[in-house]
Amino acid sequence: ALLIVAAALGALLLQCRSSLPVSALTLNALAVTGAATMARATPAGALADEADVVGVGPGAVRFCFASASATLASGAADALADVVRGVAAGQKAAIRAWYDEASGNQAQSLALARQRALAVRGALAALGVGDDRVALGEPGQVAAASADARCVEVALE
Repeated sequence: ALLIVAAALGALLLQCRSSLPVSALTLNALAVTGAATMARATPAGALADEADVVGVGPGAVRFCFASASATLASGAADALADVVRGVAAGQKAAIRAWYDEASGNQAQSLALARQRALAVRGALAALGVGDDRVALGEPGQVAAASADARCVEVALE
């Protein structure tokens, strides 16, 4: 319990220092994994230029990708374990990607967002989740220069 409180306080301190929001999934990951994750916590909008699993919560995972890449982070299968269990229990997995319409070519940004969402769907398929159990939403737009434009979330519904 002390580790959970320390992790949550660390995330709040990180948020205050950076003036950037810490996503709810990142806070869940901190609460679940404790202080060791706190050192890796990345506030939304301040992602390194590499693929990463930035949040794992109950029935939800947030993946962020390197610039111009649709390659999933290592550890994707482990991160999706709770989602796979939920689908096996009868739920559906909803996948949502984002893109930044203001940067570069809008058609290319949208296509890359779709490729990233398909990469997550492919990882779920490799873990035995059928396409009929996955809802693949159309990518949404985010504010210019937002690191969220490189992210895909999958959640149980």
